[in-house]
Amino acid sequence: MKKLLFGLCVVSLFACATKEAKTTNDESAVIADFKENSKVALALFHAFENKDMKVFAENISDTAKIYGAKYGDSTFTKDQNIANLSALTKLFSVSKANDIKLYPGVDSATFKIVPTVRAYVRWTDDALNGAKIEHKYYAVMEFNKDHKVVVIDEFFDVTGMLNAATSPKK
Repeated sequence: MKKLLFGLCVVSLFACATKEAKTTNDESAVIADFKENSKVALALFHAFENKDMKVFAENISDTAKIYGAKYGDSTFTKDQNIANLSALTKLFSVSKANDIKLYPGVDSATFKIVPTVRAYVRWTDDALNGAKIEHKYYAVMEFNKDHKVVVIDEFFDVTGMLNAATSPKK
């Protein structure tokens, strides 16, 4: 009986240790994917600063869905999004992404991390009309296995930014 109990204890300890190792390996893979995805997110922010839409074309999947922040916006395709961003860059002499914070997503059922990227950014823009604009931006980005963006869901006051950037010159 003692041998049986001892054997059960050893098996239980081994099972727990194996599960912990598997969980750690799974988390390591998710963190590695998140880090690669974060590099893409940073590249997109810096590409906007540099008015370089080629970087968007290279890093966004052809089948991507972009959910814009403007009231009443529909879902955009990759090409529509690039056209919108190109138009925005024409309103500013300088756009700067500041205080960029990137965090992994969280599965809402298991509360485990997933390799999506949640981005918190404080943008400062110098509009061509002379307006100095500062606004906060939040986005959730989902990626495929090739680290290309497949979903962008944006949240910021796009209407306020556009109003400030397009009002008569001061």
